[in-house]
Amino acid sequence: MASFVLLDSEDAYERAKEMLAKRFGHPFVVASSCRSKLESWPAIHPNDGPGMRKFADYLVQYEQLMKTNGNLRVLNDDQENRKLASKLARWASNRWSPTGFNWKEEKGTFPPFLSL
Repeated sequence: MASFVLLDSEDAYERAKEMLAKRFGHPFVVASSCRSKLESWPAIHPNDGPGMRKFADYLVQYEQLMKTNGNLRVLNDDQENRKLASKLARWASNRWSPTGFNWKEEKGTFPPFLSL
């Protein structure tokens, strides 16, 4: 990127954006990076409010990406969804469990991460 800063042309910014998109904007690469980040996310301890907030903020970002990147919809799978729930502090997981159970009873399926 530094080389584009040195260019004194009007299209340097556009060329830099194109290079970034080519290297890092491929949907599979983005999905792989997002999934790896979630898989390596540490379990949240019971009194870790900032940790819970960071996790929630990341999940909101992930949710937005899911709308445009089909490779990320894997979180709608019940096993992947349970992996996420296992990272929550026990109190949060316990609060979510009845919601998941009720959804499953009413609709006959495990609740998806994102309903489109």
